[in-house]
Amino acid sequence: MKTRDAILLTIALILLTSFVGLNIAGQYVALSWFMILGTAIWAAIDSSKIQLNRYKSGISYGPFALFLGFLLLWVVAFPWYLVMRYRIKTGTAVLKDGAKPEKSSLMANVFVLLTWVLLSAAAVLLLGFGYLMLCHHQR
Repeated sequence: MKTRDAILLTIALILLTSFVGLNIAGQYVALSWFMILGTAIWAAIDSSKIQLNRYKSGISYGPFALFLGFLLLWVVAFPWYLVMRYRIKTGTAVLKDGAKPEKSSLMANVFVLLTWVLLSAAAVLLLGFGYLMLCHHQR
């Protein structure tokens, strides 16, 4: 994705998700927090698949560091990642000196597995909590 398009998409996503939220235990939680978490997980998994750390860029880190970067500074990391991903996919990204194709690392696979386990557990907890709230509300 070109830089301008990535920035516009970032602005649109943050505006759209800021106005929509969920009421969790009496607290309003903006949907943007879920969007940030979801895109951070996606970028971490995707960066391993496209081998982002083989390319010259200020955002070329491993999956876990990229995930943390997204959580801490999403508004910068998200469009930057989209631009770098576009360059890799179109073949215009520059490889680091001596970079060779790598096989998927054990650390990346463990991260993906833990991410899916945590997401599954969170989904079960949210569904269970929603069911309890529904039952309590009907009384």
